[in-house]
Amino acid sequence: MKRILIPTVPSVAFTLSLLAATIALSAVAEESEAGFKSLFNGKDLAGWAGRPQHWSVEDGAIPGRTTKEHPAEGKNFLLWKGDMDSDFEMSLS
Repeated sequence: MKRILIPTVPSVAFTLSLLAATIALSAVAEESEAGFKSLFNGKDLAGWAGRPQHWSVEDGAIPGRTTKEHPAEGKNFLLWKGDMDSDFEMSLS
């Protein structure tokens, strides 16, 4: 099983937010395209594993946040734990 790893550190926070928004916005469109399966349902983190104090779902997107109360200690990933073919094609729009 291949996993998509998305590190979150202060220098990539904007990129992470942009990627999460892209995944969320394309989730519905990809469902309708033949042969594609969405990894994100736009409602919750079903199939994903990560630190709940850093990862959440808001307005159909997956924001990653660190705060003074919950700093990023070392590497902080959001991991896809759901089913995944060993050979796949990813499509984003």
